[in-house]
Amino acid sequence: MRHILMALVLALAMHGLDARAEKATEEDTRIFLLPEWMAQGILTVVWPEHMRAPRHAEEVLHAILQHTPDDLQIAIISPRPPSRKALGEISRPLRYVPMPNVRSLAIRDWAAAPSVTPESKAASLKFNHATRGHAGMDADDCRMNHRTGLLLADTLMQRRVDIPLVMDGRSMTHNGRGLVLLSNRVIADNEHLSVEEIKQTISDTTFVEEIHFLPVPPDEAAGHITGWMRFVDEDKLLFSYPAPDTGRHHAYAERLHALLKEILPETISLIPVPASDLPGYVDMLQIGKILFIPQYNRADDDHAVTALKEALPGHTIIPVPLQNTGLSLNALGVVY
Repeated sequence: MRHILMALVLALAMHGLDARAEKATEEDTRIFLLPEWMAQGILTVVWPEHMRAPRHAEEVLHAILQHTPDDLQIAIISPRPPSRKALGEISRPLRYVPMPNVRSLAIRDWAAAPSVTPESKAASLKFNHATRGHAGMDADDCRMNHRTGLLLADTLMQRRVDIPLVMDGRSMTHNGRGLVLLSNRVIADNEHLSVEEIKQTISDTTFVEEIHFLPVPPDEAAGHITGWMRFVDEDKLLFSYPAPDTGRHHAYAERLHALLKEILPETISLIPVPASDLPGYVDMLQIGKILFIPQYNRADDDHAVTALKEALPGHTIIPVPLQNTGLSLNALGVVY
């Protein structure tokens, strides 16, 4: 594992995080949230073979793994080792990490957030997922996933920082430069704290300069926002823009657009991603400069891919069929 972490440290140094660390003092114990376009060490996914899982989940994971960079390490999380038949034509080296209590493929929900110390050492920020209500999951599943997230962080990272907030990874998006957008669900899940106390808790743990709370999207019981908006670079924020005939979803997008224009610095570009229906195309998985874009067998699938290629010329856009799977691409992988 040492060579994996060393590769991660070198990648971070190349992207200039050492310069940001100049803000830290020797006594400072905070860590930097690591953005997805910088994380290049190891991709973690949950393999569905021995779990309750949506249809075609293995096919979706195969499509992702076949297009990841050759120098990216792959860690397969599963209660038991996947069979050779299940892995199919995946010929690249894989690392199996046994996690007997894992209950959900949505690893981004319960895994620790990728982070880095001021010394450019791999770290992770772990929220409290154990007491969080989640659509389709009972309290026992949430507790088991929380324990799995703790164990996974201790297995992969040199340092784990626990933050006493109830939330999950899809409640937040950040630009890697101190700007964090959070779902209002975080306020509801931590009602014993004021908004300022929540902000202070985050600031006491991470190098964050600006925190904004955003309204929970319609029909989003878990309060996730990353299917609606997400940074793909430090100065580019994608946001989903459903068609007018989607009713309150379109109204939410209009409200969201106005709010983002008001709270974000002028240096950040807002990039609307149109969709005729939901889910939209912002619910993507990002690995460095590679974007895996969901495809729903809809007429606007090709248009979304073309629009993203034009808006993000420095990125590689890879379509992944998701129709009838019930899966979220954004939830399926975390890169440390």
